[in-house]
Amino acid sequence: MKRFNIELDVHLNPLANSVPVSSAVKSYKRQRREDDAAAHPALDVALHTCIISGRQCRSRIGLSSHLTIHQLDSLEEVDLLQAIAVPFADSSTQYFVTGFDGFPAFGFKVGASIKHPYRLFMPERFYRRFSIMIAMKPDTVSPMFVFAVTNPLENIIQLGVGFIPADQGMSNVSLYYTDGERHMTSQTIASFLVPQFVGSWSRLAFSVTEEDIQLWYNCELYSDVLVKRVPLQLVFDSASTLYIGQAGGIFKGDFEGALQELKIYNDPSLAKVQCDDSFTVSTSL
Repeated sequence: MKRFNIELDVHLNPLANSVPVSSAVKSYKRQRREDDAAAHPALDVALHTCIISGRQCRSRIGLSSHLTIHQLDSLEEVDLLQAIAVPFADSSTQYFVTGFDGFPAFGFKVGASIKHPYRLFMPERFYRRFSIMIAMKPDTVSPMFVFAVTNPLENIIQLGVGFIPADQGMSNVSLYYTDGERHMTSQTIASFLVPQFVGSWSRLAFSVTEEDIQLWYNCELYSDVLVKRVPLQLVFDSASTLYIGQAGGIFKGDFEGALQELKIYNDPSLAKVQCDDSFTVSTSL
């Protein structure tokens, strides 16, 4: 395991409040996926039911938007794949594939457009300590964004994950984290070199605390970076935009491949149990 020490020019956000740490680490990974299927109509039928039989899957858009602001802000888990509408708006750029354990996943081609007001799916004040979990299969080594929350002008990535190719068969995966009131450009708070995995399903998880950022790659601790964040708790602009598989028109890098998991939890410790058979999270409203 590689460990680095990085210190950034930082200041403490006086508005930052602690977010309660999730206490939900319970049993059975399969039950978690069954719960996912119940929560996501796109996943509540087998892959052949949606594609071969021709049955329409219901739309997933707005599954979070029916919640009150208080309920949305108190969520312990954010599933960003809820932003994908089914039936697809453009079946030429979005499709179903089979992912881990035979469960369906979402495929993307260049031109797929998934954007929404971030407030439909995310709390106004982002988690102070958090984990991001991704299950993905890229189809190319080209630069790409898995997701991004951009400011109203869409020229700053406030939060996001992106990939760019590196030398000797490696890829650079970066976590963007930007205070739009302090910085005029997007800030990469941590970057990690990982082996390229084009055409292969892989799991990545970020664990973010006040002191460090860990990357878990295929369920093993891959690297650890000491970082001071600014601010400790992001407060998004009310007009910020959530993108899935891209970061808007200014930032080039459409995602090409498939996503099966794209979740954010308010507990950094969950990153290390992404593949654990005893991992599940329950959200109370």
